[in-house]
Amino acid sequence: MAAPLSAATHRRPAHTRERACPAHPAAHTVIDAVLDGPAHRERRLASFWWSRPVRTRLSTCTSGRAHFSVTSGFVSAPPHRTPSVISASLHAAPVRRRLGRVGRTFWSREPIARPSRSQMGSTAVRRTALAIAIWGLSSACGGRSDVAADTCAPDEVACHGGCAAIEDDPANCGACGNRCSQGAVCYAGSCATSCGGGTLRCGQSCVDPKVDRDNCGACAAKCPSGQACVDGACSSTCAPGQSPCAFDGVAVFCANTNSDNANCGACGLVCPSGMACSNGSCQPTCLGGETFCPKANACVDLQSDRSNCGACDTGCIGDCIQGNCDTVAMISTGNRHTCAVMSDGKIACWGDNSHGELGDGTKTSASTPVLVLGLANAMFVAANSYFTCASLGAYEQIDCWGAGGLVGNGLIVDQTMPTFAADGTHLSSSAMATASCISVSGYDECWGSNNDGDLYSGPGIGVWTPAALDSGSFSAFAFGTTHRCSRSSFGDLSCRGGNQYGQLGNGTASTSPNQTSSLQGGLASDGLVAGAYFTCGLYAHVVRCWGRNDAGQLGNGSFTDEWTPTPVGSAESFVQISAGERHACGLTLAGDILCWGDGSEGQLGGPLSETLPTVVTGLPKAVSVAAGGRHTCTLLSDGRVACWGRGLEGQLGDGLGATSATPVFVE
Repeated sequence: MAAPLSAATHRRPAHTRERACPAHPAAHTVIDAVLDGPAHRERRLASFWWSRPVRTRLSTCTSGRAHFSVTSGFVSAPPHRTPSVISASLHAAPVRRRLGRVGRTFWSREPIARPSRSQMGSTAVRRTALAIAIWGLSSACGGRSDVAADTCAPDEVACHGGCAAIEDDPANCGACGNRCSQGAVCYAGSCATSCGGGTLRCGQSCVDPKVDRDNCGACAAKCPSGQACVDGACSSTCAPGQSPCAFDGVAVFCANTNSDNANCGACGLVCPSGMACSNGSCQPTCLGGETFCPKANACVDLQSDRSNCGACDTGCIGDCIQGNCDTVAMISTGNRHTCAVMSDGKIACWGDNSHGELGDGTKTSASTPVLVLGLANAMFVAANSYFTCASLGAYEQIDCWGAGGLVGNGLIVDQTMPTFAADGTHLSSSAMATASCISVSGYDECWGSNNDGDLYSGPGIGVWTPAALDSGSFSAFAFGTTHRCSRSSFGDLSCRGGNQYGQLGNGTASTSPNQTSSLQGGLASDGLVAGAYFTCGLYAHVVRCWGRNDAGQLGNGSFTDEWTPTPVGSAESFVQISAGERHACGLTLAGDILCWGDGSEGQLGGPLSETLPTVVTGLPKAVSVAAGGRHTCTLLSDGRVACWGRGLEGQLGDGLGATSATPVFVE
């Protein structure tokens, strides 16, 4: 919609400078008053020399027909006399985009009146800061104004004591003193017989008849007061996309404040050198191929910047490749951090990094994804309690990073970058785990803390490098806080370690390794998970859980501990499950996420507690789910990752570092 023109007053303070008068030794001070003019021009209002020092302060001229904001000045008088305020009304004609010059000293269309004697002696005037009197200028410093180059407008140069626009001044065309012959015009710094570039010859000047108010559509066709020249016609409205800019309701013009360097964001706001107007704000001029992004406050390459991929503020979990984010292949949640494997084999992690579990070479936690250093061929990632491991390449090399003693390299110091642990398959992954296991032909190898004998029978002494502990062929492992369960290649289940809540599932309080005889066979190959003190298994799309149930984490509608596997209270067909500290979640055939157990920090997606599986709302269809210590994440069918629950360590990945009971998207 076209914007109506207004008669808003346009006033700005003048800039002032003080310098010695080189041509007149008796003069002590000079003040150069520079007017910030309309549009893109900064006009030098005057130079005047005083034989006494002058004090100045800013004041707005609001009376008469004054169209300038100028400086109030006090001439210092001898000690026995009261200082007089010099004042005047500036009777200036309407100011145009290009002002005419009177003499060599100031810009205006009409002479400026000298104040009367009564004005000079008025007590009220003496005590009131009025506009500076600009008079008697031609006699100062021998009649010279001594214009300095830095007082001229950006498109002008100092010429013979004044300022000249050498691009179109016929008296100084291309250089000071280069006067065009009679009949010629100055166009683009050269004397020519005709104008070009869509301009029109009017006298010895070339004007743009589409926007020039004094020559709107034709020479001397001046627009009435309050109207602008829009596409060669006087109009009281601006073209679509432009805003009206008025100078005391007289010199009206239209400007695109979104992109005009001279009217950026508002009329008269000029972008400094080296900056350009974009979306209504002055922004650094970027190099070729780069774009300025306000939130980042930097010029970025939208083709490769992970935080601004394809567009400003579009973040990637992995790499930005030709303006598109690399896709996520899988996700894993630890106690207070989350990791994802990208389609190019790189790993990104976010959240708590107090032990180096993000693998970026630091111990600085991150609320948005950071890339793990040195990995490019990951197939699987396991985010655990305070450490992370990854399976690399076709030969299943295992690298780990994070808390010392848990990464498998024999060192009891934290590792902030991936370090080799072992070679093997079926790497374990559990949010509460303080140990890991892998399968190696005919037996398993494990390392880490030995809590309540979850690694081997004996005192609680950790195993800091991979060691063969159990014979047999295993395809899955799950660690709780004090127990471990293993799935054989036939689908049988055996558990060992702490059993104070029945988490071993053998129906007794025994802590020795026992096969769960009531459920031999049928356990899904990727259907074994463990929380802090409970365990769940997926059997033919049915979830069964056992162990501690103080928060309803067994999902059977009660808070009673179970010593044998018990079905959750849901008729849904599940295809994947995951367990956190005291909650669990499952993915259904339909792509929905259901969670149950403790929801005190939002990890259920809303409820504070649920003893039965409950749908997490507000999500597109999902392809996987991962329950962390007290947060949950899901990989969605559209490729995005959403998380909810505890977020104080940054594990939700949305950049806020705050807890959320509703899903937020990883940026």
